[in-house]
Amino acid sequence: MQAQVVVCQTCDVHAIAQSVGAKPTSVNPNEFTVPCSEVPNLPSIFVTLGGKDFELEGKDYVINVQ
Repeated sequence: MQAQVVVCQTCDVHAIAQSVGAKPTSVNPNEFTVPCSEVPNLPSIFVTLGGKDFELEGKDYVINVQ
């Protein structure tokens, strides 16, 4: 089964991963996976950078690793 990797460089990565149902990998507990089939169903994440708000859909915050 192919998996997707969710990556983030903030201290909130565990909270984000939990909120989208991602599971930690066995190799690195700071990296998380979700099934490819779930990416279109993941919730949007809203972030503010430089005072500007951005909406990130699942496809925007998940890296496809094969």
